[in-house]
Amino acid sequence: MAKKNYVVIGSGIAGLTTALTLSKKPNTNVTIVAKHLPGDLSIDFTSPWAGGDWDSFAKKDEITLQNYDKPAYLEFLRLSREVPEAGIWIRQVTIYFHDRDIPKKKDGSLDTDAVTPWYSTFVEGWRTLRKEELPERVVWGYTFTSVVISTTRYMFYVQQECVKRGVQFRRATLKHVCDAKKYTAFPGPVDAVFNCSGLSAKFLGGVEDSNMYPILGQTLLVRNRTERLLTYVSVDGYEDECLYIMPRAEGGTVLGGCMRVNDWSTEPDKALADRIVARATKACPELLDDGPLDVVSHNVGRRPARQGGPRVEKETIDGTVVIHNYGAGPAGFQSSIGMAEAAVDLLKGSSKL
Repeated sequence: MAKKNYVVIGSGIAGLTTALTLSKKPNTNVTIVAKHLPGDLSIDFTSPWAGGDWDSFAKKDEITLQNYDKPAYLEFLRLSREVPEAGIWIRQVTIYFHDRDIPKKKDGSLDTDAVTPWYSTFVEGWRTLRKEELPERVVWGYTFTSVVISTTRYMFYVQQECVKRGVQFRRATLKHVCDAKKYTAFPGPVDAVFNCSGLSAKFLGGVEDSNMYPILGQTLLVRNRTERLLTYVSVDGYEDECLYIMPRAEGGTVLGGCMRVNDWSTEPDKALADRIVARATKACPELLDDGPLDVVSHNVGRRPARQGGPRVEKETIDGTVVIHNYGAGPAGFQSSIGMAEAAVDLLKGSSKL
């Protein structure tokens, strides 16, 4: 039986996960073609800059987005317990809300049901915080069992899993989506191209998706240590900023951040970095137990978001079957497995999601 021949555009977490999912199908050859490969650092290569945790952004009525996020939660827990080389670490995450973050009922009380996430009945260990657990000026919060992903380690892990299954990698810059077929590492025609080009889908010939836009994120990686994984939903005075603190299994901590829509900046904002440091050290003073912050790097990344939500869709472009899988925005890692599975399902005609 002749093998199916597929080419995946992009080697960020969407492309890698799609290639790995395809490689598990019988009688399948898979080639990844990408401008950047794991280990590269570029503002145009988003995945290495991600903070890396699981905290679904899907709303209660966004069932498709929920279904994109569910598989990764379960798989990340499994990997953290069984595959230490994957770089995933189980932590109890805590989410804090100020009064301004919660709608009010008619009687003026807090409508906490409105901000209780859909996954409160899905994840392990979910509970609301007790009053004595709330920091100053925080009015409500919850905690649950989540994970922290050392993003570069995890990308290398997924890449090696691909290699074990015969996936080939080719470095190239594409002008048109159909050009991907020229880079297949295997003989015979290409049966389908999977477009996991992220923000580049805005410019890639044959696609040119005008709905794509960046959500800029900025973080610091410091050598200082805390055991706590936490998020403050909002911060004083800046509507597009928040606070998140993500310790990494191998040591060090990621401090963030912001959600700056349509910001194409390539360099860190020093004033924002100073605000992140002040907020993080106030929230987690133990970061300074061994001395001042020891900064490894200041990082900016462009989350590939899309008006109308992620695109998982099949079409024919110039006679080539193209299956799109991009536009996850800030949910790239946590939606990667679910979106890849949905994209691969489209080979059969329609996604199960």
